[in-house]
Amino acid sequence: MRVQCTAVLAAIGAAATTLPAQAVPTPASYLGFEVGADRRLAGWPQIVGYFGRLAAASPSRKLDTLDTTPLVR
Repeated sequence: MRVQCTAVLAAIGAAATTLPAQAVPTPASYLGFEVGADRRLAGWPQIVGYFGRLAAASPSRKLDTLDTTPLVR
């Protein structure tokens, strides 16, 4: 039993390391500036866009819309 568990864990670890690191964008690569840079602030559409791109690039991330605002945005 211990050998089987070790083999399964090794297979999961190997599968996790095969994902390319470049597939997941950094905030700076998407926004065009470093987060926290002086006089730079990301707008809400940019933030939502980044999280959408992140969810599309990574199978471990999911983006849900919970509700709309009173102004239906």
